[in-house]
Amino acid sequence: MHKPRQPLGAALHLGVALAALAGIGAVVIIAAPSAPSASSAGTARTVNREHLVGFLLEIGVEPGTLAAASVTPPQAAALVATARDHYLSRAQEITAARRAVVTQRRDVAALELAASTGTASVQQLTDLPSRYAALAAATAGLVALHDEARAVILAGLSQEQRDALAAIRASGARDVPLAYRTVVRADPEWVSLRDALIQARVDAEEGLQASPAASMVDSARRESRVATAIQGLAPENAAGLSQAWNSAIGNEP
Repeated sequence: MHKPRQPLGAALHLGVALAALAGIGAVVIIAAPSAPSASSAGTARTVNREHLVGFLLEIGVEPGTLAAASVTPPQAAALVATARDHYLSRAQEITAARRAVVTQRRDVAALELAASTGTASVQQLTDLPSRYAALAAATAGLVALHDEARAVILAGLSQEQRDALAAIRASGARDVPLAYRTVVRADPEWVSLRDALIQARVDAEEGLQASPAASMVDSARRESRVATAIQGLAPENAAGLSQAWNSAIGNEP
């Protein structure tokens, strides 16, 4: 039997809703583990190291970003200990928020597929705005837990270090080396820097020592925060931080 076509008004409404919620999928969920289990004594709880690392990755905290923010090995070790305690205290809420986002994304994806193939019922099309709203609310809840975790876990860092980490998170989609992402830039500046980095490599391969692209890259490298990040990411510095991180993480079961 021939299925009725999706009404034009509903299709337009779907397009508007999709555009309005384009940023919702940006929240990263590394894993959705169960809450920490009670110890055999019943008086303490432990967190699996993979779960802890997964959560830290979700909130943008890992050895590479910390090195770019010039975090020291002792700071990294203390940060992991704080992260463990915070994750234990909020694991139930974090796990529930993750599952809510996954569930809402799945439901929205199913409705979007039905709408795009013309198989959605009128009721399904009518439900789309409320599904998008539910996904937005679930995502906001998880983002709030991430923000809370960063505020607690990064409290021992300096404001400059926290600002560098915030800039790195905000520039996650930029195709440039990590050190350059420690600075907040406007869209045209990101495009110019990316193109300059590419052109400077080409110029160097062709033996051109001085070029407009190389000058732009050199100027970016001299920016205070970028220069600090380059130093922090140097192998001799990053190795110590990674060792402290791995040692602290390794204390988890």
